[in-house]
Amino acid sequence: MTTDSSNSSNDNHNEIHIGSRIRDLRKAKRMTIKRLAELASCSVGYISQIERGISDVPISTLKPIATALEVQISWFFHQPEGSPSEEQAFVVRQHQRSVLNFSGAGIREQMLSPDLKGETLLVMSEIEPDCEDPAEVTRPVEEAGLVMDGQLELTLGNQTLLLETGDSFRIPKNTPHRIRNPGDSLSRTLWIITPPNY
Repeated sequence: MTTDSSNSSNDNHNEIHIGSRIRDLRKAKRMTIKRLAELASCSVGYISQIERGISDVPISTLKPIATALEVQISWFFHQPEGSPSEEQAFVVRQHQRSVLNFSGAGIREQMLSPDLKGETLLVMSEIEPDCEDPAEVTRPVEEAGLVMDGQLELTLGNQTLLLETGDSFRIPKNTPHRIRNPGDSLSRTLWIITPPNY
């Protein structure tokens, strides 16, 4: 019985792609391989092999990895199909964005940067009316944003600010914050996170 070399090559390419996305997201979260292995109930060596693209990633293993990294499995399967390979490190076409939906929270985020390897991360968040991020966030990096549409209620520690379309803001590193859409229309905000921390 012969092996279809083209299918084998495609499978390997897919595993390498998923592994590199796991590695990049882990690093953006400032998480060690050891910590990810603990949270996903895997060995450090196995996680390392997955990230280097030399071990397969079955769905049964990818689920706990995704949970540990606080994303949905679909995050790892984004493929920039249809775009020239020479632009993939620089450009993200609108229809090729990685999308993360926070189930039940009414929040949707799109990654606008080509990857998590650079010095800056661009993210577009969309919040449905009267919805909020259920968790307070504290990141060890600086964040800034521009409200593109609607309203954004930004709570920084004990201070709550109401931002309107066109307003911009900056959040110093290690500042606890929470976001909410108090309006009756979709809230869209462009976030800049430097360096990347997702």
